[in-house]
Amino acid sequence: MVEHVVRSPKDLQSACDAAGPGDSIVVHGRSYPGPTPARLSGVKGTPERPLLIRAGDDGWISGAASPDPLWGDKPPAEDAPKKPDVDDFAFLVLIDCEHVVIDGLKLREFWPSILVIKNSRFVTIRNCVLRHGTYAIFAKADKDAPEKTSHLLIESNEWQQDDSPDHALWTRLEWARAHGDEDSDGLLRYYNGGFLSAKGIAGKVVVRGNCIMDAYNGVRMKGVEADADAPVPPSDINADVHIFDNDFVRIRDNPIEPEASAWNWHVRHNRLLDCHSWFSFDGVRGGYWYFYGNTGRFESRQGVPGQSGHTMGRVLKLSYAAKPDDEGEPAVPDAPWYVFNNSWHLRCPIVGGANRKLPDFGEGPDYTAHLTFFNNAFAWCSPARDGDWVCERIEMLRNFDLKSSTGTTFDYDICDRRDFFDELQRQRRPEKHGRVVTRPIFVNAAAGNFALASRSGARASGAAKGVAMCGSRGKAKPRTQGGKLNRGAVQDYGLIQVPHLEAQAADLLAEMTANS
Repeated sequence: MVEHVVRSPKDLQSACDAAGPGDSIVVHGRSYPGPTPARLSGVKGTPERPLLIRAGDDGWISGAASPDPLWGDKPPAEDAPKKPDVDDFAFLVLIDCEHVVIDGLKLREFWPSILVIKNSRFVTIRNCVLRHGTYAIFAKADKDAPEKTSHLLIESNEWQQDDSPDHALWTRLEWARAHGDEDSDGLLRYYNGGFLSAKGIAGKVVVRGNCIMDAYNGVRMKGVEADADAPVPPSDINADVHIFDNDFVRIRDNPIEPEASAWNWHVRHNRLLDCHSWFSFDGVRGGYWYFYGNTGRFESRQGVPGQSGHTMGRVLKLSYAAKPDDEGEPAVPDAPWYVFNNSWHLRCPIVGGANRKLPDFGEGPDYTAHLTFFNNAFAWCSPARDGDWVCERIEMLRNFDLKSSTGTTFDYDICDRRDFFDELQRQRRPEKHGRVVTRPIFVNAAAGNFALASRSGARASGAAKGVAMCGSRGKAKPRTQGGKLNRGAVQDYGLIQVPHLEAQAADLLAEMTANS
């Protein structure tokens, strides 16, 4: 075992060139400017002898870089930024590596990326404090070999993309300018990345215990592009992803966003505060997605009054009808997916489609397929407390085409607004066991306390339904209390648990952390 001490970019590359299984690369706080990234190539550690990259002191490791809105394949007014490759500047690029642990680094001012992973497996990134970057972590694989990138453990990290004192990305910068294109100049598009972004990897990813704040996106992972009429996309790409016990704070676009296709995604026990479109499934195929035990609330509204668009948000971003001259309709899930036993304090709709009918310029009503939405508990904000602009009245199911949403059902939900249930009734898909209440559901959801109030109608009134498991004929059932289940995330024993689903994460973690 050799310890390689690093105090300069030259030291870092020399250490990467010399390091082997069981070694340590100890990085001290300094300036590590570009324009080229350090590369770690072909290091194959073992479970017993991983390569460890750790901090040598408490100082910041700085890339001394500034964001470049022109970085990308097309001008910012025409497109979002591109995905990074191994030649773009980053602190470190891992290529063809296995069993590498990155632990406790403090990294800032690396643009466009902080860490890039290609064709590498069994990579752990933990206990790091990260600032800036379009992408905090970006993972990819060769197009014809997605299995080369898998088994990523991302835990106990903190990423703040925008560290301006007034949280400018959330409070005043325009969504469109930070996206690129969207009829804007796109000069802020360097924000449009994510904490963990991926393209075409096999999966087997665990993201747990992280704090992602003041960012455009949280976890955004792309699977396989496929036309709506194509066969079912392969189930071993962008698969087996577990996202739990994370904090998402002031996320300007999507905290969670599978793209193109995804299989067997588990999103549970996360806490959302001031987020835009919480869970995005626009044009995504695949299925067996489980969203449960998550809590969400707000303290402010994104943007400023009078700003054009994208200041409302929604809980579920679904597919939407396209113009007739577009190539086909957007894709929808092929297999079941579930949103259940979550607790939310809302100032945005559950579904928020753009238009009631198909307009000339593009987006029509939202729709999906194979969604089972049940046992969720949600309460609406108070204009008297929060103000008329923050708590603007809007339909809770806004321009949602439930009739076109094949195999989609809602039931056993509880909220304090009747119009949610009235819209389901209008579309002839009523909630047989839905509850409208006037008493408080939660102790103090506005302050983040989602425990049930003493006389809450959510108590012991939920359905202990099973959910279909990916790759199995069996069903996973929630843990109950004497056969009873509360609606919402919080049970008497804590957040809702579904043991057979959580066992999958435990098995994957055991596989990734053996002897580490």
